[in-house]
Amino acid sequence: MSVHKREWKDRQGHDRSCFYFHKTIDGVRYRVAIPTARTRAQAERAAVKLTADIHNGIYVPVKLKKTFKEFVEETYIPWAKNNKRSYKSDLSLLKPMVDYFGKKQLTKISSFEVEKYKIARKDSPTVRIDADGIPKQRSKSSVNKELKLLSKIFKMAKVKENPCLEVKRLIGETKRKRRLKPEEREKLITAILADERRAHLFKIVIADLHLGLRRGELLCLTPDDIDFERGFVIVRGTKTDKEREDIREVPLNKTALSLMEELVDEARINEWEYLFTNPKTGTRYKDLKRSFNTALKEAGISGLTFHDLRHTFASRAGDDPEVALAALQQTLGHKDIRTTMNYTHPSRSAMMRVVEAQERENQSSGHTAVTQQKKEA
Repeated sequence: MSVHKREWKDRQGHDRSCFYFHKTIDGVRYRVAIPTARTRAQAERAAVKLTADIHNGIYVPVKLKKTFKEFVEETYIPWAKNNKRSYKSDLSLLKPMVDYFGKKQLTKISSFEVEKYKIARKDSPTVRIDADGIPKQRSKSSVNKELKLLSKIFKMAKVKENPCLEVKRLIGETKRKRRLKPEEREKLITAILADERRAHLFKIVIADLHLGLRRGELLCLTPDDIDFERGFVIVRGTKTDKEREDIREVPLNKTALSLMEELVDEARINEWEYLFTNPKTGTRYKDLKRSFNTALKEAGISGLTFHDLRHTFASRAGDDPEVALAALQQTLGHKDIRTTMNYTHPSRSAMMRVVEAQERENQSSGHTAVTQQKKEA
């Protein structure tokens, strides 16, 4: 029988004890206090009833009696803040979910309601306005991100039947394949340097094109993160992540090394904590969207985001036949190599090398001779 007794002393030093039911059923772990049991026999009888109620779908854990909003605010968000780099993105994705499901009890949310939410989000416009002043349509990938997060919440709550599992993702989702073209790079740099107020942006863009870091990783770099002796940048992520051990090292090429030397000297002279510090505020830059988008507009470049610089870095590396995919994965800091593959958008010349390799193989195997005979015939 999955019953055990826990004993402890309270703050006044008095002996306390309580029996607990602890068992995994259909992949869900149950740990339930049985405070009314005074003996093991009473606890075991209560455990038999609990097991029967669980199998019959009668018993609902206390946490599952909470509303969606209560579980998100009390359990999911605190967990995300301590475990996810992208928890701020989650907060944005959660807002429409809480508005839609907030007052509903977790176990009362059905797959039909999740399907209705999916359709409603697909048909709702975004707050962004296009050139004609019309709200832009929400992308399928945005809706699918929300559904993925919603499913994770139900999984964390250990809902026996996750309603999201029966809801299909929107098909036709397009992956971003935008990267900075060579001619666009020159235009962007020229536009940035045209305004001395964007001098900081020039260094940030050059650093990202040569290191391929995430924006948060780049802007959180400190002088101590640059190992000049070994020629590496020690990437620790955001400030919260600096307390963790899951760091990685990215080698410095000549351009990046020269830039880092300049940045480290500047930071130490001014006693700045971060390499990319705003001299007006004395703290690091956090949002580049305004200055970056202004530079893009002046350069006549459309459809590009700051994160696309990371895609550009990955694509250039992926085009080099001597670059191993595993090495690129480690440099980018991806846990799954499939994510790395989404970042490598092969150029036309790279794809040509693929088919030309087949031609070389055909020539060595005698296929060229066959083709020539056909031409003569």
